[in-house]
Amino acid sequence: MVIAVVLLLIAMAALLVFAWVSHRAFSPLVRLTVLRSVKFRWHLLAYVLLQFVTIGYGYMIPNASQLGFGASVLAAGVVLLPGALLGAASAPVSGSLLDKFGPVRPMFTAMLADLRAFASKR
Repeated sequence: MVIAVVLLLIAMAALLVFAWVSHRAFSPLVRLTVLRSVKFRWHLLAYVLLQFVTIGYGYMIPNASQLGFGASVLAAGVVLLPGALLGAASAPVSGSLLDKFGPVRPMFTAMLADLRAFASKR
């Protein structure tokens, strides 16, 4: 417990030093002034939450397969394969749609498709 607290304090001190050096540098590695934008902070929060969900699913699905359903390690890993292949196949198409239409129309269309699929299950 003590080691965790000490490491957390060291990490916080390193973050403060990094912010101070970035503020003073002519060409900083990360421009922290972008955090002044409220819109940017909301988008950053959405991105961080999305990463938590993605990592959570990548952890929970294989564990539920193994512990809850008694699947082997290989079967639990293969459960993730269709989603990974679908994501890899749809990335170029969704990227070009994002470039062509901007973020609102493709995301709104995907949201409507999700809602329709959810409503048809009931």
